[in-house]
Amino acid sequence: MIFPLKSVGSHAIDLGFVRQFESLAEPIAQAFLIWGRELEPGTRMETARQLRRGFFRFLEQYYPNAALADFDEALLFSFIKWLDSRNATGAVRHPSTRRHTLSSLRKLLSSLVGHPRWGHEVERVLELFPERQYRMSGRKSVPRQRLRREHLESIDVAAQRDAMEIRARIDKGVSLIEEGRKAIKDGNLDFSNLAVHLAEITTRYPNTLPNYKQLKVEAPDLYEWAYRSNKGNNGFGLVYLGSLLYASPRDLVPFVLLIAIEGGFNAESLLNIEISDVAVVDRMGVPAVRVSPRKRRAKDDPVKYLDPEWVLPWFETLELLTQRLRAELPVAERERLFVYAQRWGERRSAKTFTGELRREGPNAWAQALRSFIRDYNLEPFTLSQIRPTEADEVGQAHGSLVASQAMNHASFNTTEASYLSSGTRSREAEQLSLVVDQMKRWVDTAGVIDTRRSTRTDHMDKGSATPGYHCADPYDSPRPGQRKDRLCRAYGECPSCHLASTDHKDPVSVAYYVALGDAIVRGKENMSAQAWVTKWQPILIDLNGQIDHISQPVLRESQRFRVILPAVG
Repeated sequence: MIFPLKSVGSHAIDLGFVRQFESLAEPIAQAFLIWGRELEPGTRMETARQLRRGFFRFLEQYYPNAALADFDEALLFSFIKWLDSRNATGAVRHPSTRRHTLSSLRKLLSSLVGHPRWGHEVERVLELFPERQYRMSGRKSVPRQRLRREHLESIDVAAQRDAMEIRARIDKGVSLIEEGRKAIKDGNLDFSNLAVHLAEITTRYPNTLPNYKQLKVEAPDLYEWAYRSNKGNNGFGLVYLGSLLYASPRDLVPFVLLIAIEGGFNAESLLNIEISDVAVVDRMGVPAVRVSPRKRRAKDDPVKYLDPEWVLPWFETLELLTQRLRAELPVAERERLFVYAQRWGERRSAKTFTGELRREGPNAWAQALRSFIRDYNLEPFTLSQIRPTEADEVGQAHGSLVASQAMNHASFNTTEASYLSSGTRSREAEQLSLVVDQMKRWVDTAGVIDTRRSTRTDHMDKGSATPGYHCADPYDSPRPGQRKDRLCRAYGECPSCHLASTDHKDPVSVAYYVALGDAIVRGKENMSAQAWVTKWQPILIDLNGQIDHISQPVLRESQRFRVILPAVG
């Protein structure tokens, strides 16, 4: 089956495993053609692999003559039971493998809904799929490892420094070429001069430099000074000459890291970003750099608007580093932003990072990143850790829902399962339980202890029973009638509690203290005189003593705020 690529060329995929099922071959092939039309080659290949090793291997063993009409509840139940059993090697399939294998069949059949020939039959089959099978298998049992904030900051600093050094080096190369061309124009062909040598070698080899064997045969006059061991080790060396002309994999590392940190992009999407994915746009009169790398499997490509003053120099440097290399790339890859060529070895042709993160074993990106880490004595890390680190930082500061929006996730489950650390999850669970406790206290006290935004400022303690006070431990109140491990409900009693503290410098808090005195006095109407004198008079005395220690300027400022608190009692 042939699929046209979005850029140039086509992608062929083998569905030969379906042919032995005569009644299924046509509908499955049609479903795959409809479903895979707009998807990336990797997604199509992975789904075909899941179908071949999953559902169609099951059919081969138990239902070799199956047709679409034979798909019933018993067949699907048998397939799920087969997935849950041990495979040919005796191993049990991972829950996520089972979920993806079952899902690959369902999403393929879903593409035939509405089809004039098979649509009705497919709708019947889809209703038979269990909705909650392997529901929690997608959640990571071990949260994705994030980087410490200090570690991320050290990476950022190292990448900025490295990027500046690379820009200085490539600028030096541009300057030397200009100088050398002027000298050659004036008749100077002294190839022991670096500028003349660089200008001449780039004229003869405008893209990547040749290896030494090729240069010795094709340009012996240049080889004489290019080969490092010639002239008593005073030769320039092709590695050094190449470093003045174009990017190696190591040169691209700081720019990949800086863009990843600035935009929080998916690692694979970033390595495969194209020039057309970056554009300077106008946002309500303010210039911005729009970066939108294509993301596999995502419904929409992520879009980030970055500060041009900060990021444009990176993209300009990348253009200088890669412009010589693009002509050597296949047409389908010439628009890739990150292009490199090795500066040693027999093969020095231009390449991209396409498929690097999914490739098993050593690859150019991994080796270049390790070199960067060694050069700056950093702790080990991977590019894939940057995005979840930033998501977790946002989650800690603003909550997981905001983190999900910042990461452009279509489903919050993706954020929760893959991008939030266990610490952030625990803090959110703790915060949620605290809010529930506060709302329960609000109900139990008939709204007297109110911690909603309209009643307390952001910096006020919501755990304290009286607004304006800070409580050292609201779950272990020493006041009479309070229970351990339950939020304190001793409204108005904070002035006499040794766990409470005041904020004498905040005019709003002071306004609450003054209002509390009025609330205590009004409380006489809710109890007998003896009860008020016994309990509340000592508290009022303590409160007035606290107010006496407040400076006059703060007291005058507090009078700007009109606060009325519920009467005590």
